[in-house]
Amino acid sequence: MDHSLLMGISHTAFNCADIEKSLHFYRDLLGFKFKFDTRIPEDVPEGSRFYCLRGRASLTYLQGPDGSYLELFTETPERAGKDPDDNRVGYAHMSIRVSDIRAAAEQLKAEGVHFDSEISFGGPDNTYKVWIRDPDGNRIELMEYTPESLQL
Repeated sequence: MDHSLLMGISHTAFNCADIEKSLHFYRDLLGFKFKFDTRIPEDVPEGSRFYCLRGRASLTYLQGPDGSYLELFTETPERAGKDPDDNRVGYAHMSIRVSDIRAAAEQLKAEGVHFDSEISFGGPDNTYKVWIRDPDGNRIELMEYTPESLQL
């Protein structure tokens, strides 16, 4: 693909065990804005795998300040009870850029978010970072760029 066609990341998708917990985490704690959701119709046939979700959101889009989206899928019966597997090939983590990592960490700790690490600086890219997890255990890196960051 011609590099000039690339516009950025459209969305990162997550299967959620509890959509309300995920909405609280991403919308209320991290600040993503609700954009839209799609709902399973009330008249889904009783034998359908979506019957238990009738009338509920099946897919919810939240928007970040840069225009990118998070796509949150409501748990369906075939995914019920399955834990995320950190060793699987695929999703490793999502990194969210913040303007002040200490202030962001302080606010999230006050809301009871569990941290997997302390704030650290350095690495090969000269950034500040700290690790958290969403309600389903997906790893999230909060990152603050510095004037020396290789990303700039």
